[in-house]
Amino acid sequence: MTDYMQKIQNSLMASIETLLGELRRNNPDIASDRWSMEYALDQNFVQSIVAAMNPVWHRVSITTKKLISEITTLKQFLEDLYKLDSVSFYHNIKNYIDEHRMSLNQKESLWLMIPESTATIACSTDRVFRKIGTKEGNTQKNYLLEELPKWEQLLFILDEINDEKRLKDSSDDGPIVIGCSSRRICCQLEKVMHSYRIQQLKKTRCYSFKRIMESELKYQQWKKSSGSIMRRMNEELKKVKSNSNIADEVTVSKTFTRASTRNSDRRRTRGGSVMARHNRLLNLTTEVVDEGDKDLENSDVDKLNSYGEELNDTADFKGMKLDAIEDSPVHLEVEKMSCAFIERADEIIISTFDTIDLEEIMPSYIICYEPDLTFVRNIELYQVSLKPSKCFFMYYGESVEEQMYLNSIKYEKDAFTKLIREKANMPKFFNTADDEKIRFDGNSRNLNSQTRIAGGSTVTVKSNKIIVDSREFNSQLPFVCFLGDIEIIPAMLTVGDYILSDEICVERKAVRDLIESLENGRLMKQCENMFKWYKKPVLLIEFEEGKSFSFDPFTTGYLTRNSSKSVSNYELEQLQLRIAALIASFPKLSIIWSSSPFETAKIFKELKAVSKEPNLDYSLAAGTGDLISGSRFNEDALNFLRSIPGITEANSLLIINKVQSLYEFCQMSEEDIGAIIGRENAKKVFDFLDAKYN
Repeated sequence: MTDYMQKIQNSLMASIETLLGELRRNNPDIASDRWSMEYALDQNFVQSIVAAMNPVWHRVSITTKKLISEITTLKQFLEDLYKLDSVSFYHNIKNYIDEHRMSLNQKESLWLMIPESTATIACSTDRVFRKIGTKEGNTQKNYLLEELPKWEQLLFILDEINDEKRLKDSSDDGPIVIGCSSRRICCQLEKVMHSYRIQQLKKTRCYSFKRIMESELKYQQWKKSSGSIMRRMNEELKKVKSNSNIADEVTVSKTFTRASTRNSDRRRTRGGSVMARHNRLLNLTTEVVDEGDKDLENSDVDKLNSYGEELNDTADFKGMKLDAIEDSPVHLEVEKMSCAFIERADEIIISTFDTIDLEEIMPSYIICYEPDLTFVRNIELYQVSLKPSKCFFMYYGESVEEQMYLNSIKYEKDAFTKLIREKANMPKFFNTADDEKIRFDGNSRNLNSQTRIAGGSTVTVKSNKIIVDSREFNSQLPFVCFLGDIEIIPAMLTVGDYILSDEICVERKAVRDLIESLENGRLMKQCENMFKWYKKPVLLIEFEEGKSFSFDPFTTGYLTRNSSKSVSNYELEQLQLRIAALIASFPKLSIIWSSSPFETAKIFKELKAVSKEPNLDYSLAAGTGDLISGSRFNEDALNFLRSIPGITEANSLLIINKVQSLYEFCQMSEEDIGAIIGRENAKKVFDFLDAKYN
């Protein structure tokens, strides 16, 4: 911070401390320990004072209310000191003085009566209008027009980023994001990016923002001149009205006023005298303010006019008129703006904290122009889940801005500490097998009940049986099925993981296992084997309980074993395409999406309610090629049939359903084969079978 900013900060803090002491003295019964400078920088400090006074607000004095209002104003001045330029801050102070300098309607300011306010006003004025010399031997004087130190530091950071990009390949880099607290600061930084000037002082590069400050002065002068014009117009209108001819007024006949009551006989209304006094004060205020503020406003306008004449005389600003804001380079015209393509790595995005979506923008450099704890936590989540970015954190050292940020960190730490202690003191619950069974009994209906029996009584049936591959006992699902009153039969299965019946075979895949099986093609082979031996193959995709029921890489950690590794949208699209290819290859494949093992167990119970018990011998023989064990097809004959040109895996099933043996198939004519598998494929088969050896 500059010396003037430090002095203004100290004087404002001293003023707040004085007003707080006066507030405690006027309200000793309500005052608490939190009415001190230790908590004065909290965002909800004033709200807490108002909340404490709400029960007795009807008895609170006007002085107390004014003290609360002025503490709020001084806290706003502290924030404006770090955010606004010196000209805007000075006019905020001046507007406050103009509003409270008169003693009408009890508007006098208590802050203006204490000595610390004088230092704030003097320093804010010197930041703008203190005259300085430009060069040795030059008698020309310029105003200081103090610039915010953050502006130059921001451009230094951008230079550092550009130098870093030159030393490496930046084609894959994202844009630069600058976060601010409000839209006004964003517009201010846009002006800074557009209107800065580079200066070389003794081999040191620095930046000048004099054009921004001068344009702000022009704008303030225009506001003053427009106000004085309106004031003169009002005075002229009053003179014309007072000098108007009385004869020109419309004469009203007594016939129309005979029924009207006299003013002295009219009924008095509640609050009528208050409204009358209010109207008189408004008229009086207008007259007094017009006369009392004239000297102060004229002095400011003279300062601005004199500074404008000095600007017009200088070589750098020759031809620029101070009266026209449109001539300022900062205020762009729509007609002069041009559009051009900008590479993603060259983009600079300036936006507020609440509108920045880091997951969508995916920047490589993040500049936090003002300290904001919520935005910092969002940056941490973005760097852990997606990609690491280089961050720059800007704040004024040894300032109220830094202290407010440290306070927010302290409150966050205290909140987590309190949460940990509360959780440690909470009672602990331990689940037993009976508790887990309640999840099935309470949330699922009895699927074996027959409501057609009188009274709706249930009929007891034999327990459900499921054949489970012994390798599946590493997962949680077999135990959860046991809790759901399902009898588990362990076996070493070649095809499938869970056999619900002689027709239903289930291949269970966790999300990680599903991704690996799709990548190496193992799942395609497993589905092919299930279709050979079972009528109703099922693919079960099971998610973990308590995690997102989605393939979205931004919300789950399923897609990578290392959660810090980033997952691109391309990899996610490849996963979806592989699943689509699987469905296209096996259209009759049933897919079950389950959010947890408990949901899977409920689905198994519903499927078992309408199916028969599985055959253990058939399940063990499936996939082994043993014909005696009851295999449905002759594997050797089927492999020979599929080796004939024109016969594929799809049309071989059509031939098996209509032809009993290979001998019968070879005795068929080309027309008969074409009626089953089509003419083109039939011609290939017939040419192969009818071909000679030589």
